[in-house]
Amino acid sequence: MPAFARQPAVLSVWALALLLGATTPLPAAAPLAPTTPRDELLRFVPEDVGFCLVVQDVRAHAAALSGSPFAEQFRRSAQGKALAGSPELRKLAALEKVLEAQVGIGWAGLRDDVLGEAIVFAYRPGPPGKAEQEQGLILVRARTEKALASVVDRLNKAQKQTGELRELTEREYKGAKYYRRAERAQVNYYYVRGPILVFSGQEDVLRQAIAREQLATAAQPPVTARLRKLGIERAVVALWLNPRAWDAEVSARAVKPGDAGARTFAVCWKALSDVGVALHLERELTVFVAIHARTAELPPSARKFLAEASRPTELWQQFPDNALLALGGRIDAAALFDFLGEFMSKQARQQLHADLERTLGAMLGKNVVKEVLPALGPDWGLCVTAPPVHDKSWAPRATFALRVGKGDPLAPVDQALQSALHTWAVLGVLAHNKQQPERPISLKSTLLDKHKVEYLAGDSLPPGVQPAFALKGGYLVLASSLDEVRRFGAVPVPATRGAVLLLRVSVKDWRAYLKDRREPLAAALAARDKITREQASARLDALRANLELVDRIEARQHARAGQVTIALTITAAQALRK
Repeated sequence: MPAFARQPAVLSVWALALLLGATTPLPAAAPLAPTTPRDELLRFVPEDVGFCLVVQDVRAHAAALSGSPFAEQFRRSAQGKALAGSPELRKLAALEKVLEAQVGIGWAGLRDDVLGEAIVFAYRPGPPGKAEQEQGLILVRARTEKALASVVDRLNKAQKQTGELRELTEREYKGAKYYRRAERAQVNYYYVRGPILVFSGQEDVLRQAIAREQLATAAQPPVTARLRKLGIERAVVALWLNPRAWDAEVSARAVKPGDAGARTFAVCWKALSDVGVALHLERELTVFVAIHARTAELPPSARKFLAEASRPTELWQQFPDNALLALGGRIDAAALFDFLGEFMSKQARQQLHADLERTLGAMLGKNVVKEVLPALGPDWGLCVTAPPVHDKSWAPRATFALRVGKGDPLAPVDQALQSALHTWAVLGVLAHNKQQPERPISLKSTLLDKHKVEYLAGDSLPPGVQPAFALKGGYLVLASSLDEVRRFGAVPVPATRGAVLLLRVSVKDWRAYLKDRREPLAAALAARDKITREQASARLDALRANLELVDRIEARQHARAGQVTIALTITAAQALRK
């Protein structure tokens, strides 16, 4: 955290801003007004800051959340009851009494009347090696001028009485009055204009902010334009990172001799235009990460890797919607390897290549870099599902698939990989049988739809589990059973535009799985951890209770010219808004 943000007088506002941002819902669907409280604050903020955190419309979102079905469910939940009786909450209640006595306002009033419109924290780093020159601004847009003035006046009086505030001096700049606060440990400055408070640890920074706001036109503030470019201006919490503010530090590291990684990082960093992180909430909570870059300036290997990763994989066509866990995407393994190599010295890359050839290459009889990596992908995916309710097995079913090209038709890469898996499986069987001779396993093979499948069998494996692998439909398939290999069959999909699914977790189906398989899971857990069946059952029940507030988690990627946005959406069991 910057030194500016560590100052005691600033820390309370900064921490409260983060707390509100982390615990209150996010954006309104209605269009923003031409001039919003957020924009009133951003008129004070220069475009060359290192990052800018914006929290807006907290009061309305807090009201919507507190009256939502989710809030009611949370209050009844195990987590809600635990929080209600927690010592931390009691400490907050005690602190609220102190706040009311000194400032005349409680947490709800502070949230709604003082911090409920908009909060902004802006930070500019110092030059390389001069962290003491870093600068910061904290801005608050209160609900009314009266509410802000009351809090500021009462806080000053309370701190004078305790000795925390030793001197309060009025000053003037360009016709605007501001105040110097000589505190016990440091000196800070603040300016109040109507319902707006501007606070800084540096007088020149405060003066620059005053001058900037006085010269502001009706046009939107520069930082607002950056947020809008990234598509996060409506978020209740939005963080904009300005790469240009850090160029000097990145370049200083890049010129150090022998640091190839720093040089490559500098090239990629300078290609970045804007980075944003935001929290949105309607009936669901969504975390957005948006990156805007000049892709033509990236290394060729990076461009090739990103181009492939932006396309959807056909494997999502066969992963069920109720999968406990599903991951999938497209990867150019050769481009990724080349890109990672850009961060290594020439000697380190040569050593890595030599190590790969002595190990994996020798086992496969292939040149890893020239033959194996180009044959891997681009499609890959992992899917974990619960066993059917009528099935006696209890272990989740899993399938991992990786598209593999043949390469040289006289010595196919896919066949070499299958042979390598066979060797590793044999070694695993020998090692297991040596350690547990009374419960041996064996490696067997069979034909499924004219495909050779090798699998493990033995009484020591859980019911329904027969780890298997095969080449099927152009994919190398590893699965938890023969049935999963039999079911596998990727369906080609046409090229599409829009969001690309990356991750899906059905928390709702995890709860059902833990409930339906409670007894066998408890038995397995008790045997593994050497605890009683009752203790194991209690653990499972607690885990299921901790999952009751969420139904689903999904991550999607959307790529367009020069920008990539990744959205992580959390769907609650009950709506976050009515």
